[in-house]
Amino acid sequence: MNQRLSSFGVQFFILILGVPFVYLLFFTSVFFPQGLINTKLDYLLNTNYSRDLILQSATSEIATEYQEITDLKNFERAHAHDMSIAYVIGRDIDVYNAITINKGEKDGIRIGDIVIAGDGVVVGKILSSTTSRSTVILLNDPFVSLTVKLLGKQEEIGVTKGNFSSDITIDLIPQNTEIKEGDVVVTSSLTGESPDGLIVGIVKRISGSSNQLFKQAIIESPVNVFNFATVGVIHSRHDNP
Repeated sequence: MNQRLSSFGVQFFILILGVPFVYLLFFTSVFFPQGLINTKLDYLLNTNYSRDLILQSATSEIATEYQEITDLKNFERAHAHDMSIAYVIGRDIDVYNAITINKGEKDGIRIGDIVIAGDGVVVGKILSSTTSRSTVILLNDPFVSLTVKLLGKQEEIGVTKGNFSSDITIDLIPQNTEIKEGDVVVTSSLTGESPDGLIVGIVKRISGSSNQLFKQAIIESPVNVFNFATVGVIHSRHDNP
């Protein structure tokens, strides 16, 4: 009997402390600037999850998103980019491999702006934008291309092309270009489409025989393009608004 009462007391204690904390997290997600924290509590509270599992899930997600925001802010400070941090509010793979973010033209975002995740890894470009939302087409979509070079080098090695997987291809690399597995590929500012030196990926393998004019490199992004909640949009210099 005493053991049953003790168990009931523990559950009641968790309920009393847990419910207010859950709602505190919910209101934080609503009123936190830019809506950068999303705990998905609406879903959790309408399922049969116990209160402690709800708290555990919400806390873990907030911690992950907080780290993403921290990494982006540290990158912004270190490189002095004019940048907006935005929250991913939707994903669409029907036509393009794309995501939707909660920032738009009123935040200075324009078509073609480079989108990064983590500590400055390119994940895509702005495809379209409204007043308060934008569509980001991801770098692994065949529609997206970037002129790239090797870290520490000045010469461009080629142009990226996505293939809907986690790998990205660099086509038309001159056969005499020195490139090997493990090399870091970064953006080139030569064409004006992106800032210089943003990380794109790491060379995974090289293909093409020596008797061909060009070779191909397969690179892998250091971030999972399907699994991030916040991104940074680097504002282009719009000389002709």
